Amino acid sequence: MRSLSLMLSRMCISLWCGAGMMFVVLLLALRSSPLFDNEIKLDQAKVLFPWFYGCEFALLAGALVFGALAGRAVPRRQVYLALVATALALAIGDHFWIYRPLESMLHQPALPMNFRDLHHLSRTVNTVNLGLCLIAALLIQWPSASEQPRIEESTPRD
Repeated sequence: MRSLSLMLSRMCISLWCGAGMMFVVLLLALRSSPLFDNEIKLDQAKVLFPWFYGCEFALLAGALVFGALAGRAVPRRQVYLALVATALALAIGDHFWIYRPLESMLHQPALPMNFRDLHHLSRTVNTVNLGLCLIAALLIQWPSASEQPRIEESTPRD
């Protein structure tokens, strides 16, 4: 059970790193594309961001729960769980205190003055969040000393 939980935790954090980066690249490509006018670009955010936050919450919660179920609270795993918990807390804060107000502004006829500030804050929080997740993924994926292959010392035979 511990090995399965560790594998699922590693999978969840890695999947979120890839999915989070894919969302960012996709959204930047859509926002900079001349194929869409400004109104459609605002509608794209209304479609993509619920999926972004849904994936983020599910995968970070999975990484945290399965990481905790993996047992053996070695210092490296404790740091990993702390990084994932911090990323999840940042994601929840971003969703409720930054994204939700931004999303409600998208339904107004003209964007309020503080839209840009909240948008920059959200980008900063999400950048920090993905950075924490990348560090956590590297930390949990890196083999520990007990997982390193052992090279037997060979002695020449006569």
